[in-house]
Amino acid sequence: MLKTGVGFINGDFLGASDDATIDVLNPATGEVLAKAPSMGCVETQTAIAAAAAAFPTWSRLVAKERCKIMRRWYDEVMAHQDDICTIMTMESGKPYTESKGEFLSGAASIEWFAEEGRRVTGDVLQPVAPHRRQLIVKQPVGVAAAITPWNFPMSMITRKVSPAIAAGCTVVLKPAEATPLTALALAELARRAGMPDGVFNIVVGDPAAIGKAMLDSDTVRKIGFTGSTAVGKHLMAGAAATVKRVSLELGGNAPYIVFDDADVEAAAAGIVASAFRNAGQTCICANRVLVQDGVYDTFVEAVTERVSKLKLGSGMDPTTTLGPLISDKGVQRVQDHVEDALAKGATATIGGKRPDLPQPYDKGFFFSPTVLANATIDMKVFREETFGPAIPLFRFRTDTEAVQLANDTEYGLAAYFWTQDLARAWRVAEELEYGMVGVNDVAITSEVAPFGGIKQSGLGREQSKYGLDEYLYLKYIQMGNIRLEAQHELLSFGTSTTETCVGAERPAAVPAMPPPESRPAAYDRFADAYDGLDGGAVAQALGLPGLRRQLLRRAVGDVLEVGVGTGLNLPLYERPRLTSLVGLDVSHGMLAQARQKADALRLPVRLQQGDVAALPYADASFDCVVDTFSLCVFPRPAEALGEMARVLRPGGRLLLLEHQRAAFGPLAWYQDATAGAVAATSKGCFWNQDVAALLAGVAGVSVTYRQDALGSLVMLVEARRVGQG
Repeated sequence: MLKTGVGFINGDFLGASDDATIDVLNPATGEVLAKAPSMGCVETQTAIAAAAAAFPTWSRLVAKERCKIMRRWYDEVMAHQDDICTIMTMESGKPYTESKGEFLSGAASIEWFAEEGRRVTGDVLQPVAPHRRQLIVKQPVGVAAAITPWNFPMSMITRKVSPAIAAGCTVVLKPAEATPLTALALAELARRAGMPDGVFNIVVGDPAAIGKAMLDSDTVRKIGFTGSTAVGKHLMAGAAATVKRVSLELGGNAPYIVFDDADVEAAAAGIVASAFRNAGQTCICANRVLVQDGVYDTFVEAVTERVSKLKLGSGMDPTTTLGPLISDKGVQRVQDHVEDALAKGATATIGGKRPDLPQPYDKGFFFSPTVLANATIDMKVFREETFGPAIPLFRFRTDTEAVQLANDTEYGLAAYFWTQDLARAWRVAEELEYGMVGVNDVAITSEVAPFGGIKQSGLGREQSKYGLDEYLYLKYIQMGNIRLEAQHELLSFGTSTTETCVGAERPAAVPAMPPPESRPAAYDRFADAYDGLDGGAVAQALGLPGLRRQLLRRAVGDVLEVGVGTGLNLPLYERPRLTSLVGLDVSHGMLAQARQKADALRLPVRLQQGDVAALPYADASFDCVVDTFSLCVFPRPAEALGEMARVLRPGGRLLLLEHQRAAFGPLAWYQDATAGAVAATSKGCFWNQDVAALLAGVAGVSVTYRQDALGSLVMLVEARRVGQG
């Protein structure tokens, strides 16, 4: 488990090309704990090449298979909890109990993304044209680079590596040179779990050289970084040269507001847990404590009492509750902030200096836990992130003042406040300019919640389903010239002549079709074209202009025929939301066939005896098309119209075609033949504007009509149920 002096490239543990090493120190004693390789540009380029070679195979592996490997990695990690927690405590200095908490958080990230990777989905858009389809897919960005800090040597890694691998990316990781051992243990467990070579790589060493190699590479398409704002800005500027995607989790300086209606004891316990976790070396720990006048003195006493119970020492000592800082440089920064505050009028109610500890801890990087009362905004502890075990307490009087003080910083990572007023909780939570807000709670992080800040605290989010999106890009695909006609089932009950329409019986009021020699030639041209269902030929036969020709071509291709009459058919356009088949004028000999076809489509059917004459005419936005000829032979036209209104979906559209006597030569004979039926069924009021009057009498149907461009009157009926249109 413990790997020293090596990195991890393409499945192998390797040292630096020149065998150079750096010391890894135990922060509790200042002694050398292990050696790490001092890798640089050459090793980083090798790792990038390995990741690039592994990417095609890994990214094409189905998510289910990738996530199986990740789940095995998770199981291996969980089986080695004690080993990893020990390594983490030794190299970072944090108490073992805190290492265990970080371990569980880090392992949860592996488990979460092993599951979440299987739920990556895209979108299918509503088409903008009948023969186009548009969809969105998500694909891995490619080789991802990750740069992680020393304060959380496990969880900061799994937050970045897990979503990247789950998304199908391959990774080159640079852990902090102060804490590389936990990262190498994770790599060993990934190898045991069957992670393919090159998917997960680790380079340890010179931060500047490694970072430059990552930034200069055209192969690296994403950089994820946690660390200081200064370094984050440098990485962001460098990534611009190759337009890499970046996600940055940077500095914090979190405010902690205690209102006068807060539970003071709970708030005091919260600030100690937050501010002194990992010796105050966390980016989301409370850094500026703002306390309302009414409870200020009580709160100072409560916090001081709790801090006095903290015990400094080695993280491996089970009684230790506060460990060392990571380096002597960190200790000097805390001391500088505390001395500045004291010089400007603050009072240390406890701590304020380096502690006196027995050997070997006298050489460790410790600073006494410190509480600074009467802090003011001109002190460094207000403007700068201390990153150590010291908390300054500032006074405020009003809610507005508290929010202004909290927001008076370039940072915007996390904020906390305590109140029992629900209205205040909503208002303040919305007014705080931070990416994460804890209300009456400080334990705000988990694998299911997005982690990240605003302003100069960074870009992007880690953890949660949003963290996975950082390693995926959207690809839009449009498919055109899709001929959907071949996918429609054409139902045809009979043919276009009475001679072959077997079993059809006709009402006595309708005369037989005239013999072929008496029909106009135009009719034969139309009938021949329509029988072949060739929209272009029909349009050509009728001499339609270009636009109408295109509409007719599309309509014929999308038609679903139900019913047959003496010569022409009633088409019902097949729509994606088609709910039923309607045949108002089906000769009763065809009823059985029609119902059989409808049952095959699992659709309800409404069929009535009669005769049909309608053109496949108008675009596919209509749900039903019928010619007014057919209504001439229907016994009760008003009932027929009501039937159409009932089966149409709410807001549906019905097209009635009514042709004047001379409008279509091929059909003029038919109007003559049915004149008697017209007079008998509708008292001669079935043509032109009188159709509107008849339809208006049907409940729930509103009627509009217009003159067709061909010279025929087309009745456009917007059929809407009352209250639904």
